[in-house]
Amino acid sequence: MRVLEDGSFKRVGGNKNIKVDARVISATNKDLMKLISENHFREDLFYRLNAATIYIPPLRERPEDLELLITHFLNSLTDKKRAELNILPKTMDILRSYHWPGNVRELKGVIHYAAHMTSGSTIAPNSLPSFFFSAEKEVASKEAPSASLLSGKSFNLSKVMDLYEKDLIQSVLQTSSTRSDALKTLGISRRSFYIKLNKYGLK
Repeated sequence: MRVLEDGSFKRVGGNKNIKVDARVISATNKDLMKLISENHFREDLFYRLNAATIYIPPLRERPEDLELLITHFLNSLTDKKRAELNILPKTMDILRSYHWPGNVRELKGVIHYAAHMTSGSTIAPNSLPSFFFSAEKEVASKEAPSASLLSGKSFNLSKVMDLYEKDLIQSVLQTSSTRSDALKTLGISRRSFYIKLNKYGLK
C-alpha cells in the first residue's frame, strides 16, 4: 500500500525510505467489486490499483487471435525444428471450436504438447491432447446425457491440465539427452521441474 501510495518503502528493520520507480500492472479473472462487498478484497487497495482498467475478453470470445498466439508459442520453443511447425487447417478448426476454459495459458500448454507429440513437419489433429476428442463426443451427446457427461470428467480443467502436462513432460524427457536439456525445453525452473516429476511419478 505504501509503495502504491507514495512510491517508497522501508526494509524490515530499516529506518530509511527507499524510492521505487516502477509501474504496477495487475490482472485478475475475478469480480473484484463483488469480492469487496464480501470483505474478501481491500477496497483501498482496489482504488489504488484501479487507475486504468482494460477488459480482455476470454479466448473463446476472440478466436481470431488463435493463429497469432499459436505462432508466438511455437516461435518461443527452443527446438528450432518444432518452432517451424505448421498447423493443419483441420487442427485449426478443432482449436477454434474448443471453449478454452483455461484461456491463453491453456492454449500455450496445448501447443507445446502438440509440438512435442508430432513427428512430422505439421501439427495434425492426432497430436492434440486426447481430452479434445472426448470433449467433442460429450458435446455431441448432450441430447442424450450419459454417465460420462454427467460426471463432467472431460471438463475438469485441473485434471485436463495435469493430463497433458504429464504427457508433455514424458515426451520431452524421451527426446532430451539429459534432464537439464528437458527443463530448458520446458522453460521452467529446476525446482518446478523436479516437483512435477515427483507429482506425476516420473522419477
